Amino acid sequence: MKKIITSKWIKISLSAIVAIMAIACNENDDDFFDKHVIILSVKTENAETRANAEDFPNAINGKAQVAVFAYTVNTHQNDNDFRIDHAIADVGNGNGTSYKLLWQEGKEQYWPVDYEAPIVFTGYNPINLKSDNDQLKISLSEGKGYAPDVIVADPITAYTAKTSVVNLSFRHVMSGLTIMMKKSDAESFVQLCKMEITVESNTTRNYDLKTGQWGNLEDDPKTDSTFVYYTLDNTIPLSSTEIVLNNTPLLFFPDMGKYVILTVYKGVSGGVLPVSMRLSDITDGYGNNILQQGKQSTLLLSFESGQLVVKECSLQDWGIINLNPKPEKIFQMEVEIQRNKVPDMETGKQISSIELVCDYDSYRISMKPFAEEGRAVTNTLQNLPENITNYQLIVHLTNGMSKKIPIGKFDYRYAVKNWNNITECLLTIEGDALD
Repeated sequence: MKKIITSKWIKISLSAIVAIMAIACNENDDDFFDKHVIILSVKTENAETRANAEDFPNAINGKAQVAVFAYTVNTHQNDNDFRIDHAIADVGNGNGTSYKLLWQEGKEQYWPVDYEAPIVFTGYNPINLKSDNDQLKISLSEGKGYAPDVIVADPITAYTAKTSVVNLSFRHVMSGLTIMMKKSDAESFVQLCKMEITVESNTTRNYDLKTGQWGNLEDDPKTDSTFVYYTLDNTIPLSSTEIVLNNTPLLFFPDMGKYVILTVYKGVSGGVLPVSMRLSDITDGYGNNILQQGKQSTLLLSFESGQLVVKECSLQDWGIINLNPKPEKIFQMEVEIQRNKVPDMETGKQISSIELVCDYDSYRISMKPFAEEGRAVTNTLQNLPENITNYQLIVHLTNGMSKKIPIGKFDYRYAVKNWNNITECLLTIEGDALD
């Protein structure tokens, strides 16, 4: 796994051409505001990416919004200072690599007339995070492993007399984590029974829009509890090929590793063995902690001598157009049992895992719960062979039995379809080979 550490923020641009609409204003408004709408523009650095609203972070049903916040830079603040108070703008499809940002009808924002003081602009998404004192209130959801993927624009100063377009650059402010596991070379069979992530702090933290700084976890309002943030409660046989345990990155506050405990439960004779480690004890090859603002980290873990060992750790900048950076390929296998060319779903329900073994390689892939998919489908992994002619196929059943499937009793087709960035392979087995 390649280790990537960069300090460069990946920026997006939002090119917003806002239509000027006439609205009724009283005389005082006419005195204060020029009739020139404020135009916001941000262009993506990736010339190959087309600006579609459905690609914007946190888009729902192809639609996304941004809240815009602006304030006057004055030594002494007063009630007459210009301010845009978290106004909502819709993100629209753009031309080429530019987005359109459209003020909502009746809530258009205009430049003030003869206004000398500089004005600072920023924005954020999702739009429902506003708290007191121009801060965003961001929370981790107990038990669900969910937190909002918050993007915030760097504060930029503009002068009405000189500024025709305000350019906003957005960045992710949370930290992302993906966890993978595989068995060590010293062990022939390892079973992962459960994974749990516990947080020993409050669930909520504030982000200051004016300073671009996070509040301290110790200072923010506490819930006075240690809580389970995420649980993976599936029994998964581990193989020498890494298995992704969470296909969607788990989100955390930056630099909160000392409050986060990762516990993995290993199957042992007569029960399970819990093995834990704090995320603050994990660093990449350069000594960097893994929960950094605007970066996604990937961990590859293994059991060795009763301990949880970090085999690899990498960090990468978090792009904003693609919400979740996608690996080159994620694989999944559908297993179909047939009797006289008729699918046998009842036998398919009895499969716990599939194993492929040859002289130089091996794969053992656990099955997803049948009720979850309505078919026999394996969990995902990052590699599968294109041809299994040289492999021994072994099917492990839920009753503890294992069946070696002879050549001629199964058919394997590689990459029969792709969906949601998953490459799916099809394994068809004749039912009498499992009797």
